[in-house]
Amino acid sequence: MVSGGWFLNEADLDNDPNAVQVFDSNGSENGFVMRLDPAGLTEWAVRFSGIGQCRVLDVEEDDDGNLHVAVKFDGSLDVDPGAGSVLLYAAGMSGDLRDVAVVKLDAQGLYLTSAQFNDVEYQMEGVILEINSAGQPVVAFISDYGIIHSYTLSGADLSTISSFDFRQHRGRHRLPRRYAVGRAGQPALRGSFLTRVQPRSAGSVCRHTGVRDG
Repeated sequence: MVSGGWFLNEADLDNDPNAVQVFDSNGSENGFVMRLDPAGLTEWAVRFSGIGQCRVLDVEEDDDGNLHVAVKFDGSLDVDPGAGSVLLYAAGMSGDLRDVAVVKLDAQGLYLTSAQFNDVEYQMEGVILEINSAGQPVVAFISDYGIIHSYTLSGADLSTISSFDFRQHRGRHRLPRRYAVGRAGQPALRGSFLTRVQPRSAGSVCRHTGVRDG
Protein backbone atom coordinates (compact mmCIF):
# COMPACT_ATOMS: atom_id res chain seq x y z
CA MET A 1 0.00 0.00 0.00
CA VAL A 2 1.16 3.54 -0.73
CA SER A 3 -0.08 6.74 0.84
CA GLY A 4 0.59 10.46 0.64
CA GLY A 5 -0.35 13.66 2.42
CA TRP A 6 1.18 16.63 4.22
CA PHE A 7 2.16 17.73 7.70
CA LEU A 8 3.10 20.81 9.69
CA ASN A 9 5.94 20.88 12.26
CA GLU A 10 6.95 17.28 13.12
CA ALA A 11 5.72 13.92 11.86
CA ASP A 12 6.96 10.42 12.69
CA LEU A 13 6.24 8.49 9.50
CA ASP A 14 7.52 5.14 10.76
CA ASN A 15 4.71 3.30 12.52
CA ASP A 16 6.99 0.48 13.67
CA PRO A 17 7.16 0.82 17.49
CA ASN A 18 10.82 -0.18 17.34
CA ALA A 19 11.83 2.52 14.85
CA VAL A 20 11.46 6.27 14.45
CA GLN A 21 11.64 8.34 11.28
CA VAL A 22 10.93 11.95 12.14
CA PHE A 23 10.61 14.76 9.61
CA ASP A 24 10.54 18.43 10.62
CA SER A 25 8.77 20.81 8.26
CA ASN A 26 10.55 23.89 9.70
CA GLY A 27 7.33 25.84 10.13
CA SER A 28 5.71 25.32 6.71
CA GLU A 29 3.63 22.50 5.24
CA ASN A 30 5.64 19.61 3.75
CA GLY A 31 4.36 16.74 1.63
CA PHE A 32 5.17 13.06 2.10
CA VAL A 33 4.78 9.67 0.41
CA MET A 34 5.13 6.36 2.22
CA ARG A 35 4.86 2.66 1.43
CA LEU A 36 3.47 0.12 3.90
CA ASP A 37 4.15 -3.61 3.92
CA PRO A 38 1.31 -6.19 4.08
CA ALA A 39 1.40 -6.01 7.88
CA GLY A 40 0.83 -2.24 7.76
CA LEU A 41 4.35 -1.26 8.84
CA THR A 42 6.30 1.46 7.07
CA GLU A 43 8.76 0.19 4.45
CA TRP A 44 9.97 3.69 3.55
CA ALA A 45 8.85 7.30 3.64
CA VAL A 46 10.05 10.38 1.74
CA ARG A 47 9.37 14.08 2.14
CA PHE A 48 8.85 16.89 -0.37
CA SER A 49 9.91 20.36 0.77
CA GLY A 50 11.18 23.69 -0.45
CA ILE A 51 10.83 27.39 0.23
CA GLY A 52 7.10 27.75 0.81
CA GLN A 53 4.30 25.26 1.27
CA CYS A 54 3.74 21.95 -0.47
CA ARG A 55 1.06 19.29 -0.17
CA VAL A 56 0.89 15.82 -1.67
CA LEU A 57 -2.65 15.63 -3.04
CA ASP A 58 -2.72 12.22 -4.66
CA VAL A 59 -0.55 9.19 -5.44
CA GLU A 60 -1.06 6.33 -7.90
CA GLU A 61 1.05 3.22 -8.53
CA ASP A 62 1.64 1.74 -12.00
CA ASP A 63 2.12 -1.91 -12.91
CA ASP A 64 5.91 -1.60 -12.52
CA GLY A 65 5.62 -0.27 -8.97
CA ASN A 66 6.50 3.31 -9.95
CA LEU A 67 4.56 6.04 -8.15
CA HIS A 68 2.99 9.12 -9.75
CA VAL A 69 2.50 11.87 -7.17
CA ALA A 70 0.53 15.14 -7.47
CA VAL A 71 2.16 17.88 -5.36
CA LYS A 72 0.67 21.36 -4.91
CA PHE A 73 3.17 24.09 -3.99
CA ASP A 74 4.18 27.73 -3.89
CA GLY A 75 7.64 29.32 -3.77
CA SER A 76 10.06 26.57 -4.77
CA LEU A 77 9.86 22.79 -4.49
CA ASP A 78 12.59 20.15 -4.51
CA VAL A 79 10.88 17.27 -6.32
CA ASP A 80 13.80 14.90 -5.64
CA PRO A 81 13.14 13.61 -2.11
CA GLY A 82 16.49 11.78 -2.05
CA ALA A 83 20.06 13.02 -1.80
CA GLY A 84 19.86 14.95 -5.07
CA SER A 85 18.06 18.21 -5.80
CA VAL A 86 15.67 19.07 -8.65
CA LEU A 87 14.12 22.49 -8.01
CA LEU A 88 10.87 23.76 -9.51
CA TYR A 89 9.77 27.38 -9.11
CA ALA A 90 6.14 28.38 -8.80
CA ALA A 91 4.78 30.86 -11.31
CA GLY A 92 2.26 32.24 -8.81
CA MET A 93 2.89 34.57 -5.91
CA SER A 94 3.98 33.16 -2.55
CA GLY A 95 1.03 31.72 -0.66
CA ASP A 96 -1.38 31.34 -3.58
CA LEU A 97 -0.64 27.65 -4.34
CA ARG A 98 -1.36 27.87 -8.07
CA ASP A 99 1.26 25.32 -9.15
CA VAL A 100 1.03 21.53 -9.25
CA ALA A 101 3.87 19.13 -10.03
CA VAL A 102 3.35 15.53 -11.13
CA VAL A 103 6.39 13.61 -9.82
CA LYS A 104 7.34 10.07 -10.82
CA LEU A 105 9.19 7.98 -8.23
CA ASP A 106 10.43 4.40 -8.50
CA ALA A 107 9.25 1.57 -6.25
CA GLN A 108 11.77 2.61 -3.56
CA GLY A 109 10.75 6.28 -3.59
CA LEU A 110 13.69 7.47 -5.70
CA TYR A 111 13.15 10.36 -8.13
CA LEU A 112 12.69 9.58 -11.83
CA THR A 113 11.15 12.65 -13.48
CA SER A 114 8.51 15.38 -13.08
CA ALA A 115 6.26 17.83 -14.92
CA GLN A 116 4.97 21.19 -13.67
CA PHE A 117 1.59 22.88 -14.29
CA ASN A 118 0.12 26.20 -13.19
CA ASP A 119 -2.81 28.50 -13.82
CA VAL A 120 -2.55 32.28 -13.59
CA GLU A 121 -6.20 32.70 -12.58
CA TYR A 122 -7.16 29.84 -10.28
CA GLN A 123 -5.75 27.86 -7.39
CA MET A 124 -5.60 24.22 -8.44
CA GLU A 125 -5.83 20.74 -6.96
CA GLY A 126 -4.25 17.88 -8.92
CA VAL A 127 -5.95 14.48 -9.06
CA ILE A 128 -4.37 11.48 -10.77
CA LEU A 129 -7.47 9.69 -12.00
CA GLU A 130 -5.67 6.54 -13.08
CA ILE A 131 -2.60 5.03 -14.68
CA ASN A 132 -3.85 3.89 -18.08
CA SER A 133 -3.02 0.63 -19.86
CA ALA A 134 0.06 2.27 -21.42
CA GLY A 135 1.41 3.21 -17.99
CA GLN A 136 0.61 6.91 -18.45
CA PRO A 137 -0.86 9.08 -15.67
CA VAL A 138 -4.27 10.57 -16.45
CA VAL A 139 -4.52 13.85 -14.54
CA ALA A 140 -7.25 16.40 -13.83
CA PHE A 141 -6.59 19.86 -12.40
CA ILE A 142 -9.52 21.21 -10.43
CA SER A 143 -10.50 24.62 -9.05
CA ASP A 144 -13.55 25.91 -7.21
CA TYR A 145 -15.09 26.36 -10.66
CA GLY A 146 -14.63 22.74 -11.74
CA ILE A 147 -12.17 21.15 -14.14
CA ILE A 148 -9.78 23.67 -15.70
CA HIS A 149 -7.22 21.28 -17.25
CA SER A 150 -7.23 17.56 -17.98
CA TYR A 151 -4.27 15.74 -19.52
CA THR A 152 -2.69 12.40 -20.23
CA LEU A 153 1.09 12.57 -19.63
CA SER A 154 3.45 10.35 -21.59
CA GLY A 155 7.10 10.06 -22.54
CA ALA A 156 9.99 9.07 -20.30
CA ASP A 157 10.05 12.59 -18.81
CA LEU A 158 6.23 13.15 -18.81
CA SER A 159 6.78 15.92 -21.36
CA THR A 160 4.23 14.73 -23.95
CA ILE A 161 0.87 16.18 -22.91
CA SER A 162 -2.47 15.46 -24.55
CA SER A 163 -5.93 16.56 -23.50
CA PHE A 164 -8.71 14.08 -22.75
CA ASP A 165 -12.43 14.13 -22.06
CA PHE A 166 -12.88 14.17 -18.29
CA ARG A 167 -16.47 12.98 -18.58
CA GLN A 168 -15.35 9.43 -19.30
CA HIS A 169 -13.87 9.25 -15.79
CA ARG A 170 -16.90 10.46 -13.83
CA GLY A 171 -17.78 8.18 -10.98
CA ARG A 172 -14.40 6.41 -11.07
CA HIS A 173 -12.52 8.67 -8.65
CA ARG A 174 -13.44 10.58 -5.54
CA LEU A 175 -12.40 14.22 -5.59
CA PRO A 176 -11.12 16.35 -2.68
CA ARG A 177 -13.77 17.50 -0.25
CA ARG A 178 -14.05 21.10 -1.38
CA TYR A 179 -14.40 20.42 -5.07
CA ALA A 180 -17.21 19.41 -7.39
CA VAL A 181 -17.44 18.77 -11.10
CA GLY A 182 -20.49 20.10 -12.93
CA ARG A 183 -22.33 23.33 -13.53
CA ALA A 184 -22.43 26.00 -10.86
CA GLY A 185 -25.02 25.08 -8.26
CA GLN A 186 -25.52 21.63 -9.80
CA PRO A 187 -22.46 19.52 -8.91
CA ALA A 188 -22.22 16.26 -10.82
CA LEU A 189 -19.65 14.60 -8.61
CA ARG A 190 -18.57 15.16 -5.03
CA GLY A 191 -16.38 13.24 -2.62
CA SER A 192 -13.56 13.26 -0.14
CA PHE A 193 -10.42 11.25 0.45
CA LEU A 194 -8.94 13.48 3.15
CA THR A 195 -8.70 12.13 6.71
CA ARG A 196 -6.82 13.22 9.80
CA VAL A 197 -4.14 11.06 11.40
CA GLN A 198 -2.63 11.40 14.85
CA PRO A 199 0.09 14.10 14.96
CA ARG A 200 3.35 13.23 16.69
CA SER A 201 3.40 16.15 19.11
CA ALA A 202 1.27 19.04 20.35
CA GLY A 203 0.94 21.72 17.71
CA SER A 204 1.65 19.34 14.85
CA VAL A 205 -0.84 18.79 12.06
CA CYS A 206 -0.72 15.80 9.74
CA ARG A 207 -3.11 14.80 6.98
CA HIS A 208 -3.37 11.74 4.80
CA THR A 209 -4.78 11.77 1.30
CA GLY A 210 -5.04 9.50 -1.69
CA VAL A 211 -4.47 6.10 -0.10
CA ARG A 212 -4.00 3.37 -2.70
CA ASP A 213 -3.63 -0.39 -2.47
CA GLY A 214 -0.51 -1.63 -4.22
